[in-house]
Amino acid sequence: LALAIGTAMMKSGVADIIAMFFINVLKPLGIYGLLFGIYLVTAVLAAYITNKAAVAIIFPIAITMASDLGINPVPFVLLVSFAAAANFITPIGYQTNLMVYGPGGYTFTDYMRVGLPLTVIYMFATVFILGFAYNLF
Repeated sequence: LALAIGTAMMKSGVADIIAMFFINVLKPLGIYGLLFGIYLVTAVLAAYITNKAAVAIIFPIAITMASDLGINPVPFVLLVSFAAAANFITPIGYQTNLMVYGPGGYTFTDYMRVGLPLTVIYMFATVFILGFAYNLF
């Protein structure tokens, strides 16, 4: 299903339209702005839907952005996968969060209070490490 969504987005041109929107909005912020934007959108989607669905939606957009900008797509793909995999904002965003939600007596706001700063720290580390590893700056 995820492959079908990605393929449909690429063939229909929806990925191009959304990618151009992201490029137009975030390009003035430079490559950092593009990477942070992709990370934020992926993390927010992965917080409320499954991480696999978030990757299926954002992956074709990230690939299209990289190709439109003439940049190596590997850091964009890795950024999407890292953003979807390390989601600490909500208990429904990741399986282990949900496993300890009830037995630990946590509330939804507990995850937001601790998970949001942790996600932001992880975002900065991921963007800067990928940026330097792939010479994007």
